Amino acid sequence: MTADQAEFLSEKAAARILDISPRTLRSWRKQGLIGFCRLPSGTIRYTLDDLLIFQGACRVPPRTRRASDAPAAHCRILPLTAAQR
Repeated sequence: MTADQAEFLSEKAAARILDISPRTLRSWRKQGLIGFCRLPSGTIRYTLDDLLIFQGACRVPPRTRRASDAPAAHCRILPLTAAQR
């Protein structure tokens, strides 16, 4: 597929690929965070390349899990009340 034949995706389809809401995608577009195309009709479209570039730029390497990150460290166990026994 050449650049002239790039498949254009609707806002809804692009949002689905990124697993976000169309509203979030619109907001990111208005902030200049993601590439897009405006067709002569004024319709906004995205290419898969735009989405992949954006996804790659936003990727955060996984951090090493520490004991303090474990869910149990953030839980507090409360004693049962008389009604719960």
